[in-house]
Amino acid sequence: MRYFIVTYFLKKTGQYDEYTAISKDIKKNDLSTASIILDFQEKKILKCRAPQGITVEHPTWDNIAGYYSRHYTDIFNQLYLANGTQP
Repeated sequence: MRYFIVTYFLKKTGQYDEYTAISKDIKKNDLSTASIILDFQEKKILKCRAPQGITVEHPTWDNIAGYYSRHYTDIFNQLYLANGTQP
């Protein structure tokens, strides 16, 4: 697995649901619907579009990956290991 993908869906209540996935490749649908796409092999942000009302200041790898790694520690450790990279 190479990519960490986050998609936010707006619910009728006005709150957001967060859907996460890991993938070995990026599909056209991922590029059009995902909010966040992180490439763990290159340690790059391929897409960073926060939901409306949320501001992402200075979207760097360290900021974005650091935020999500606190919530998805095991997944991030697996992605770093699988791609031979370090946090």
